This record gives sequence, C-alpha cells and structure tokens, in this order.
Amino acid sequence: MLALLFLLIGDPTPDVHHSPPVDLPGGFHATAQPKAMAEDAMTVYVTRDGRVFFRNLRIVSEDLPELVREAVKGGAENKVYLHVDARVAYGDAAAVVSEIGNAGIREICILAYKRDK
Repeated sequence: MLALLFLLIGDPTPDVHHSPPVDLPGGFHATAQPKAMAEDAMTVYVTRDGRVFFRNLRIVSEDLPELVREAVKGGAENKVYLHVDARVAYGDAAAVVSEIGNAGIREICILAYKRDK
C-alpha cells in the first residue's frame, strides 16, 4: 500500500521551469542563440493551438506590449526570442509579432533548430 501511495502522489514540488510545448521549425542556416537561454531573456512562445506565453506565463497577446515594456525597464535585453510552433496558423504568429512591435521592440529573433544537410 505504501509503495502504491508513493507512485500515485508523484513529485510534490511542481517544476515551473518547463517551457510550453513548441515544436520549432527547422532551417539549414539557423545560428546558435545562446542568450535565448538566459534566465532574464524575453522569451515569447506561440503554441500549435495559438496560446501565447511570456516567460512561461500564459497570457493574451494584447497584454504582451505592457509585459515587454516592464521587462525592458527591469533591465532585460531589448530583444525578444520568439518560439513559434512549426504548425501554428500564420495569423496567430503575425498577431504576436505585431504586439511585440507595439511595445517598441524592433529586434525579434525567431528561433529554429538547425537541420543537417
């Protein structure tokens, strides 16, 4: 019984460092972006079903400009690293890019994985 209890309880501390589920597109000329992994990097995720996340926090895209401005005021790099699922609707991705632009950010790095030739 005790073993069964441990199996059903699982880990009592939730892991808040998981990224939203995004399957990045691939490209032959993708370059490494080590700053995208920094803890204070401004990361925006757009999942396959159109959900938007800012630094692992689910948001509505209309809130993105204010969140980005606050992050820049807090010392974040003036660049957004955009993780867009390869199967997301173009309109969902374009809306997020537009909202990032409304925050005054002109440097957007769309992430992809490097394909082998």
